[in-house]
Amino acid sequence: MVTGLRLIDLHNHTIWSDGINTTLELVEDAVSKDIKIIGFSDHFNTSKSPSISSEQLNSYIKEIVSLKQKYGNSLEILTGIEINSVPFPTSFESLPYDEINNLDFVLIEYLDFLSDRIKLNHLEKYLKMIKCQVGLAHTDLLRLGFKHKSEGGLDYVLAFLKENNIFWEINSNTAYESFDNIIYQYNKSEINTLIEKLISYKIKVTVGSDKHSKEDIEMGRFVRANELANQINSRKL
Repeated sequence: MVTGLRLIDLHNHTIWSDGINTTLELVEDAVSKDIKIIGFSDHFNTSKSPSISSEQLNSYIKEIVSLKQKYGNSLEILTGIEINSVPFPTSFESLPYDEINNLDFVLIEYLDFLSDRIKLNHLEKYLKMIKCQVGLAHTDLLRLGFKHKSEGGLDYVLAFLKENNIFWEINSNTAYESFDNIIYQYNKSEINTLIEKLISYKIKVTVGSDKHSKEDIEMGRFVRANELANQINSRKL
């Protein structure tokens, strides 16, 4: 473990969606791994995987709130969900915004897989209805910038994140090859440009293991992702 590094993991799935552990089991596992902030982000109202329904959302929130009360002295516990942006705009039109605003955060996934015809500003009217913190899950910002090359590329994307106070997740799960380059900075020039622009635009960066079980985490990679996020957020690269 890295001394002095406050480990954060805002991307975790439980039996509420497609994970195999309970919220309690993941909290106890986070304590054992010295993770200081854990966020639950079970899939919500999507057909791509088992997910929380609108009718279950309040029960999900209550369960996590009870864990906050019990384990609050050991670590910070945040309540979130993961929303699939595809299909757009259907995925946003059907959201129960009043209940969602009782969450601590919302992760939006697959923004980089939307049709090229959909511009980021098409999301703004839905984002304005979400009052809690919003972040992008496992989003390849370089790919997203290329998709919007005619609008200004990566600068267009980061300006949108800045204007809408959206954080970006460094996903440490080995399933996402694009984050292998980011975490270990294999392509120095391209990745350094991305990092420099994240700092310039003052985009908040978090880390998510995208766990679906207690074992679904590679700690060396996870710690390195936290080191990089901390460096970006502290502007001390």
